[in-house]
Amino acid sequence: MGIFDFLFNSKQKNAHQEPKSPREEIEISEWDDENYYISLDVYDYRGKAYYSPNKKYMASGDKKRVALVDAEHKSVLFVYDIFKNVDFTSIQVTDHPYVLVRDIIGLADNRGNDFYVLNKHSDIVFKSNINAHIHSMGISEDCKYAAVQIGSECEIIVYDIEHQKQIRKWIPVTRLCTGIKIDSSNMIIALTKFDEEYKYTFNGDFLDQQKWYEYRKNCSIPSLQLDVAYESIDFLFEIQSDKQLISDYYEAFSIINSALENGVNPKEKAQAYRKIGEVYDKFSEYENALENYKMAISFDEKVGVKGRINVLEKATK
Repeated sequence: MGIFDFLFNSKQKNAHQEPKSPREEIEISEWDDENYYISLDVYDYRGKAYYSPNKKYMASGDKKRVALVDAEHKSVLFVYDIFKNVDFTSIQVTDHPYVLVRDIIGLADNRGNDFYVLNKHSDIVFKSNINAHIHSMGISEDCKYAAVQIGSECEIIVYDIEHQKQIRKWIPVTRLCTGIKIDSSNMIIALTKFDEEYKYTFNGDFLDQQKWYEYRKNCSIPSLQLDVAYESIDFLFEIQSDKQLISDYYEAFSIINSALENGVNPKEKAQAYRKIGEVYDKFSEYENALENYKMAISFDEKVGVKGRINVLEKATK
């Protein structure tokens, strides 16, 4: 059986009444630049809604119900009421159209989500119970694969919809994302972060390392700047070469100084000065190392340099 036979002909025991959809009973009103309200009088339904990317469909969630509307023809495709707790932030609609639903099972701590994929007939083509909060969702254009990201652990979980199973799980280098796109033909997952897309293989191999490095180096987010500076220093530390110069570390120093100017907390300052001190220490520039170690300990006594300060103070007397 082909994927589309599977998706459209298989009902998965979801028998629903044909929805009534007279044009005059559907009202679409603007909420803001990206979001809208839909009112379905015959269902006594009103809720915030999102358009599909092609603007042909709208989906909405409200408490136990999810609604899908053909916005072009002003017709209701379905209103489905099997859910525990959904709202408009729990819904995504694609151009196919398919509706992705994050159903919140544990209200107290927003843990325990059911992930659904529904087709335009309201058939459940995929469902998975996840004992965590779903942060982002995505599906491939051919509906062969879907993926979610777990908010607490940042894990990406990849699903094979046709074979109804989870196939991969990994934590992306870029951590939490705001969107997931899936290219099933090339087995690529693109995660949106800070309005940029970063590509991974289905196995979690990161394909945009240089792009991510450049973004963090040039951004104004101190934590990301420090991360990339430390990665650069650690990488150079691992290179065993007599030809290495301290000037090789100047770019990392510059990134650290930029992060400090952008504002970091005392513990982050302590770690930054410790890292600079370790570089000077490596090249036997002990006075500079000692100066930075003392700066580090002035921000955090537990930064872990007291012993080295004592050694260097004796050596430089």
